Amino acid sequence: MRPVLFLQILSASLLLATAACSTASKGPTADGIEAALISRTSDFRACYEREQPRRSKPAEGRVATRFMVSASGEASKATVTSTTLNQPKVEACILKTIQSTRFPQRNAKSDPVEVSYPFDFNAN
Repeated sequence: MRPVLFLQILSASLLLATAACSTASKGPTADGIEAALISRTSDFRACYEREQPRRSKPAEGRVATRFMVSASGEASKATVTSTTLNQPKVEACILKTIQSTRFPQRNAKSDPVEVSYPFDFNAN
């Protein structure tokens, strides 16, 4: 029997790291960025599940990411800042999924916003 994946997207840990996001007119809200990521939960889950059949014991851990969101809602410069999952293929897939996610658009003159976002993977 295949283990069930529990993917936790931690809203309390969403960090927007520029002053541009302090108002809704100039930057995205944490809720908007989180909603965009949550809409891709099945894609993040697929990243994890594709690699688990190769393992005798499903991996568990956290993948902390950082990326930039432009005024047009495009993600770039996605990186893994730390990981306890230690599965490079899963981590690469997570980054690819982040970069293909459409985030809320903002005022065209807005600076890019840096986002830090952790993903917890637990096989239950």
